[in-house]
Amino acid sequence: MSCPTLVSVIIPTWNRSSLLSRAVSSVLAQTYKNIEIIVVDDCSNDNTSSILASYGSSVRTVHTPSRCGPAAARNLGLSTAQGDIIAFLDSDDWWHPQKLTKQVPLLVDSETGVVYCDAINVDPTDKAISRQCSRYRGRILDQMLVENVVCGSASAAIMRHSCIENSAPFRADIYREDWDLWLRLSFDYKFDYIPEPLVYITVDSSSRHHTISPIAAGSSITAIYQALLDNPRTADYVATHKAQCGSTLHFYTGIILWQNGLVADARAELWQSIRLDPTQVRSYREYIKTFLGDSTLDRIKSLRMATDRLRGRI
Repeated sequence: MSCPTLVSVIIPTWNRSSLLSRAVSSVLAQTYKNIEIIVVDDCSNDNTSSILASYGSSVRTVHTPSRCGPAAARNLGLSTAQGDIIAFLDSDDWWHPQKLTKQVPLLVDSETGVVYCDAINVDPTDKAISRQCSRYRGRILDQMLVENVVCGSASAAIMRHSCIENSAPFRADIYREDWDLWLRLSFDYKFDYIPEPLVYITVDSSSRHHTISPIAAGSSITAIYQALLDNPRTADYVATHKAQCGSTLHFYTGIILWQNGLVADARAELWQSIRLDPTQVRSYREYIKTFLGDSTLDRIKSLRMATDRLRGRI
């Protein structure tokens, strides 16, 4: 019997010693066993090093020369990875034991480059608060151009090593670097999807999507599209979808403004999103939210979570 394909699991971390053990242990507990674990320590100054030392040879540690952030840390781990399949796991997230067992066989199709899954969002006390779901598989470029339909962040996806080498790794100079990578990969590869929650994502007020500024968010999305326009292979496609791209830029800028309490500015951005692409239901939904207020939204969210629990979705 041939040995199963080696999966390289890359875990970037910075001062998360209290959570890192859970992430690493969830990889060690996988029912799929041919795994190498690479933890990239991005200049932690807590007791991360002692936590990692306790795992012995089960975990290989790579140290960044200076603080560089999660995208560059993932890329450093990728440069040392030996597996034909790559998986990323943020150090405050963790996996279901059967995640890799269920995902790896779906890469048997040589045209499939990425396999992802649903995710459960949890608060800092590990209480489930919502489920991230998708429905897209196959050639998903049209969907990826205007929205990151790969739910669960980088922690939910696995991919062929050769695919990420061909498309270049994560960009360290932008926000939403995972969407940028999936978008570039979607020009060349099919995506597959498992409609099961196989990853747990920690969400709190320190998450980057809560602290990013509207200017930085807008600049990052502009940079994502500009890079595609500068590439002869992708320029024509993006140029023919100019309105949808503009709508997306206004949409996400509006979301960040709303999260920062700038309601009137958020409403204006979301209206521009609707004007440029009236087919995007999400823009209408978020635009309406700006009129409802936090208390109404909290009641709607509580009702949705209660319904999801009754249905066994979280």
